[in-house]
Amino acid sequence: MRKLKYQICMVIVGLLFIVAAPKAEAGLMGTTLDWQYYAYGGAYSYPGGTTNGSFTVTGGVGGSFIGVTGPYYFNIIANDTQIIFDYSTYSGSNMWSASGQSLNSGGLSIYNGILIQSANLFTSASIDPSTNMAGFSASNITWNAGNIAIDWMGLSFDSSTRVVLNVASSSAVPEPSTILLLGSGFIGLAAMRRFRKG
Repeated sequence: MRKLKYQICMVIVGLLFIVAAPKAEAGLMGTTLDWQYYAYGGAYSYPGGTTNGSFTVTGGVGGSFIGVTGPYYFNIIANDTQIIFDYSTYSGSNMWSASGQSLNSGGLSIYNGILIQSANLFTSASIDPSTNMAGFSASNITWNAGNIAIDWMGLSFDSSTRVVLNVASSSAVPEPSTILLLGSGFIGLAAMRRFRKG
């Protein structure tokens, strides 16, 4: 009886460690990101243009924000640790228009800008020094585990503009120590079952 109680305790302790073990840090490669542009009071749509989408992160262009007959305003490029808004396809120079607040939910705020979404993936988001959009600062980003909101209302851009975010993410794949604990738990359960039969 004492042995059985010990085995049960060990299984419970092992399961508690599995629940409490942190997820391993991992990159964005292979994950799915969704995007939606927000402006003029809500989710923005432009007849004949492209204002939202979904893509798997491969290191290349995942999406493009396009007006009704062009131009390509910017491409969205994502790699393991960055999300990049690249304006090299834009011809000329322009400024993002003034807008009423278009998104205000879960600590996220956009007046004129873009929302990047994931499945509770993000653990941090910060501006890379290579960002060259004049006036773009930490106040232009709000984020939570599932979303990064970028608001660039009133800021100028041209074909040389790049906004680069450094992003850390959590993996759904457990750390090796978590796998070991899970295995120990299963072994304990098997031993307990065998003990009951014997």
